[in-house]
Amino acid sequence: MLTGAELFFDIDNTDFIKESTVKGPAETSYFKTENATVEDYAGSDTTEKKISYNRTDGPWGGSVQYELETVPTMNAKYFTIKIKGSGAAQTIGISLGDIASFNAELAEGDTGWKQYIFPLDGNVGYPEDIQYIKFTSGTKTESYFYADDMGFTAEKPERVIPYPEKTFVYDFAAYKKNSYKYEVVTEIQDGDDTVSAEKVTGGQALLASSKGGTLLTVEGGTFEATNSNGFAFNISNFDVLIKDCTASNNIQNGGVLKTEGEADVTILDGEFSSSGNIVNNASNGSISIAGGKFTSSGKGRGVLYLTSGGAINVSGGEFVNTSEDNPIAVQLYRNASGSVTLENGIFKGGISMDKASTAEIAVKGGTYSHDPSQFVAAGFTVTETADGYTVSEGSETSGQYDYSLEIDGGKIRVSIIKPAELEPANVYTAAYDENGVLTGVFIEKNVSQSADYEYDAPQNTDSVKVFLWDTMMRPFIQQ
Repeated sequence: MLTGAELFFDIDNTDFIKESTVKGPAETSYFKTENATVEDYAGSDTTEKKISYNRTDGPWGGSVQYELETVPTMNAKYFTIKIKGSGAAQTIGISLGDIASFNAELAEGDTGWKQYIFPLDGNVGYPEDIQYIKFTSGTKTESYFYADDMGFTAEKPERVIPYPEKTFVYDFAAYKKNSYKYEVVTEIQDGDDTVSAEKVTGGQALLASSKGGTLLTVEGGTFEATNSNGFAFNISNFDVLIKDCTASNNIQNGGVLKTEGEADVTILDGEFSSSGNIVNNASNGSISIAGGKFTSSGKGRGVLYLTSGGAINVSGGEFVNTSEDNPIAVQLYRNASGSVTLENGIFKGGISMDKASTAEIAVKGGTYSHDPSQFVAAGFTVTETADGYTVSEGSETSGQYDYSLEIDGGKIRVSIIKPAELEPANVYTAAYDENGVLTGVFIEKNVSQSADYEYDAPQNTDSVKVFLWDTMMRPFIQQ
């Protein structure tokens, strides 16, 4: 028997004062517990608890309860257990003295051992008050499962059952808020996993945290956060690929995706909505977006929000802030020191960068409801359209204007050819005598389109030169 830092229970009864069962109200219901010898996860025969039940009828099916001979110490931080299913889809409720509880989801066809690790911090104030462990069924079926290696630890237990190389799809539909549905996802150490959901609702619908650098793929499903400070996806030190899903948090100030640590996230498609910042990169990693629709109703809150030294890279998607007052599509917080690169996409809302931020932002493409000229990268140009502004790749502004010039019959005629994508220019036409002395200057300011001009030539005019400057008095062409 281990005490203090660790406390594990001998599953064959020696560590339980007693075990008891309660049947449900239906005549057919029952809960049974017995010792059984089966192969453990390592392939060795060992004694486990086999728990059988029937709750096909009635509102609930009963329970089995194991009263502990030795309770955990006040230093306990985690509860761990291994469970093996029968192959039937079932939800197993695990209660720690009716103080805290969580669910174990067993998929149809799955008969392998699974390890669950449940954090006590924030859920159990006094671990020594846990007097028993109780199991219930959340599925209306008749089935059984095996339980082994239950215990409490002060340090996080080692995951001794690695995740398989093959992909698993976890259905979170039956989970409820604060049920700690995340463990099977958050503790991935080996291999890649795929998450799908009919619907997940909780303070933070999917909480993923790992130090293993593994890949979590979200493919389909609906994720709904219900906490004003929560996010539908809260990712820490994890690589995540979101192929397609619907995610939302419409509670005031709520968000959809937040990253921390070294998280790298790629979004290919999906629909994302919130009343606050939808995508918040607070990590040193990157968020890359290739598609999807992102809609925020938050006044003064960017759909995309950078608060760190990480990066946000956009190559596609639609980013809409529907607020009538100060709609922002892209926002860089004062502590932001990373980078934002916008290569393509539709942005309905302004770009806001705090003056204290040292981050870099480069607009290299896309369409915008607000003029993005301040943030356009070198070599790219902004064209105003009926619907807003379009950014496209172009050559340097200098030297792109052209003109034709002639002197005939006492008249100076100048034709300015201005490419549509370039900024307006100031046109100076200077006349000189045969000695090169200036005899007159004709000025056209803020020329915004191609145009023809005609002037009366000053007396003794022998030659003419044209100077084109931008509105900041920087030369386009000087002949």
